[in-house]
Amino acid sequence: GKIPSDYLVISNALPQNKKIFISHSNSKRDKIIVTKLNNFLIKIGFDPYIAERNPQLDQHLWEKIRKEIVECENAIVLYSKDGIKSGDIREEVGIAVGLNKKDKILVIVEDGLSPLGSMLGQEYIKLNFKNMDDAIVSASNYIVRISRDLGNDSKNHNLDN
Repeated sequence: GKIPSDYLVISNALPQNKKIFISHSNSKRDKIIVTKLNNFLIKIGFDPYIAERNPQLDQHLWEKIRKEIVECENAIVLYSKDGIKSGDIREEVGIAVGLNKKDKILVIVEDGLSPLGSMLGQEYIKLNFKNMDDAIVSASNYIVRISRDLGNDSKNHNLDN
C-alpha cells in the first residue's frame, strides 16, 4: 500500500535538515524497508544517513559513521531477524549510547523479537514485513513529534551542556 499523502502535510512544521542516522543490516529484505523509510523521511523534510558498508573502506567508514552519529539529531535502528546478527548495528547503537543519545534512538522491532541490551527501555515500533508502511508512518510520526518537542522544550535536549 502507498503511504497516504496527508502525512506529507507535517513537513511544513519541521525545522529543515534534521539529520537522522539509520542503522540496519545489509540483508535484501532490510534494504527494502530502509529504502522506503529513507525516501519517506526525505519527503517530509528530514536528512537521513544510511551507511553503505564496504569492507575495503572499513577504517574510514567507521570514522565517517561516528561523525554522522555525532551530528545526527536522532537514530532509527532496524532491529530485524537479520539485524540481530549484525555486529555493525550493535556497534552503531553503542556509539550513540556512548554519546548520551540513548533517548534519541527509535528502534523498529520485527514482530516476534524483543530488543536487547542497550536498546532495552527505548521507544520502539513493531514491524510486520507484510505491512511495512505502518511501521514507516509510525516511525516518521514519532520522529516528527520529538523534533517538535525539541523545538519548544524548556529543558532543551542540548547535548553540549
